Amino acid sequence: MKFYMSDQEQFAQFRFKEHAKRFNNNDALYMPLHLHRSAEILYVKQGRITVQTVGNEEEVITDGKAALLFPFQPHEYRREDGCEYFRFNFAASIAKSFFKQNDTRVGKRSVFTVDGESLEPFLCRIHEEKKLSLLKVKSFLYSILADFSSQVELCERERNDSVISKAIIYMSDHKSEQLTLDGVAAAIGYSRTHLSRSINSSAGINFATLLSLLRIDEARILLSETDKTILDIAILTGFGSERNFYRQFHKVTGQSPKDYRKNAKFTASADIIIV
Repeated sequence: MKFYMSDQEQFAQFRFKEHAKRFNNNDALYMPLHLHRSAEILYVKQGRITVQTVGNEEEVITDGKAALLFPFQPHEYRREDGCEYFRFNFAASIAKSFFKQNDTRVGKRSVFTVDGESLEPFLCRIHEEKKLSLLKVKSFLYSILADFSSQVELCERERNDSVISKAIIYMSDHKSEQLTLDGVAAAIGYSRTHLSRSINSSAGINFATLLSLLRIDEARILLSETDKTILDIAILTGFGSERNFYRQFHKVTGQSPKDYRKNAKFTASADIIIV
């Protein structure tokens, strides 16, 4: 499904996919710690999903509730089998007024109640219409963000978030290269020690783990949406070799790249990505 951004002459696309790790405990599904440049809304129509952001306690999203994750906010999900949900990733620029006003703040919690009367019609449209206007998409997003703002108190982000944001952008743009802590720090204008401490403070992880998460997140997309070979994906995402890619991918997802690709073709839940 696609819509045209007429005011900026840019093309945006809805992609339907799911990232999941399957365990033996009643087929629970898990999306490990990850983060991205986009904002994210996870809406649960039926079922139960647990969300946790770094530094905060777990929260539970149940029927009719949603969670808002801000750009560069590390988080992870765990959901029950059979849960019906929608995940919306979207560029912060699409809801520019909201994120510009709150560019240094983040929610003290993530979960809030959604106005179903405004949400359900949009969910119906994305399955029925071949094209959606950007204004409809913005109207939908701002309606949800208004629900969030009326229910959740905001607080200032960690002072180091701007540092990690610059690092993530640089690492994402150069992920096929052999990146090091020293090299990334020099590229964005900070010392090695300052960058290392900023990543640990803001994300609760070290540089190597952050880099691996960014590369694996890109690998998931390539595995589920392209026919590129495993070796090509290993090179494109900076793992260097197929063997290293297999080891790192399995460590994070619990699946081999081959199994992940096969399972990604048989998912029913819709993740709606606005790029």
